[in-house]
Amino acid sequence: MTFWRGSGSQIALLVSLSGLFVLALLAVMWAVTAWGGAEWNTAATIVQAVGTLTAVFVGGGFAFYRLHLLRTFHPHLTITHEVSHRVIGDSYVHIAVTVTALNSSSVVVAPRQGAVQLQQIAPTTDEAIERLFSDDLGGEAYDVAWPTLSYVSREWDKGDLVIEPGERVSDTYEFAVPKEIGTVLAYSFIEDPTFTQQFSRVRVWDAQTIYDMIPVQAQTELGPGGDNAD
Repeated sequence: MTFWRGSGSQIALLVSLSGLFVLALLAVMWAVTAWGGAEWNTAATIVQAVGTLTAVFVGGGFAFYRLHLLRTFHPHLTITHEVSHRVIGDSYVHIAVTVTALNSSSVVVAPRQGAVQLQQIAPTTDEAIERLFSDDLGGEAYDVAWPTLSYVSREWDKGDLVIEPGERVSDTYEFAVPKEIGTVLAYSFIEDPTFTQQFSRVRVWDAQTIYDMIPVQAQTELGPGGDNAD
């Protein structure tokens, strides 16, 4: 269904036309009383009823327009991350990614699917970086295919996760990566369960966080590391 989303001038035009409609109706009622012999109070009663209905219609339409324009009827989650790490054993680093979803809309959201992905940014080689950002691979600054370290998908049965307006829910995901890794990118998303369109595309609420486990200067001193882009 497509909702009408007019401009302010269109709303003013709608109100003006409604006013003209009421004035035209008054003129008709006056003509009926003048030439048709009807009682003026009867005509006035009819005009009042019609005018009230017109005002209700115009006011309701304007209110609906304002609410839709402000996306009051649309669900929305705001996703944020909190990332931390600590060394475990001799060769690994434990990474904790806490994903928080805030229902920043005025309607209930009941997610069904989502995922958390951990990707490696550093260390890597110049050759790998050149491939990642090459035109042949369609590399873009906002969508780089960094090597995936781990991918965790989530599914909730109907009613398992219900987020009320203003409510926050959090989940912590744990990963173990080699201690040589210096920088990771944490990406997470939750699918909008109310959104459908052609070509089976979905709309998601997402967030990404770049996290340095080793200071950038120290990473430079350690060298480029291995080629992990494949």
